[in-house]
Amino acid sequence: MKHIRIKSRPNKWHENDCPFCHKSCPAYDKHSSRPTTWRGLDWGGILVEVEYQTHRIICLEHGVYVAEVPWAYPGSRFIKDFDLTVAWFASYLPRSTTSYFMRVDWETVGRCVNRALHDLEPERSRRLDGLVNIGIDKTSYKKGHK
Repeated sequence: MKHIRIKSRPNKWHENDCPFCHKSCPAYDKHSSRPTTWRGLDWGGILVEVEYQTHRIICLEHGVYVAEVPWAYPGSRFIKDFDLTVAWFASYLPRSTTSYFMRVDWETVGRCVNRALHDLEPERSRRLDGLVNIGIDKTSYKKGHK
């Protein structure tokens, strides 16, 4: 299968950012001898991968983690646009159809949706805070809609 591999790196001012608090942190060590790859959106049917040599940082608040990369969510092997596209497809199509079209596993669709949902609406429990009035247009009960 054909694929395009893009070698990338974050902006030097954001190279050592914590993936959770986004603060600049001191480098800890080299994480791996091999570059890490993230799956991107296909380009004309060709698989796209973003490649970068990751390293770890030590955050005073969170501990030792792999430094944040701006194109992916923490812990994800997909770029943000891929996760958001999968979530959009999953909102209109069954999970099996989405997994077939995006060429990912069925369970991966759910993980992509969760990451996108957490990014777009981090505190769902506070969704209705500040709601004062609610209007109901029509009320129906029992069989005859009295």
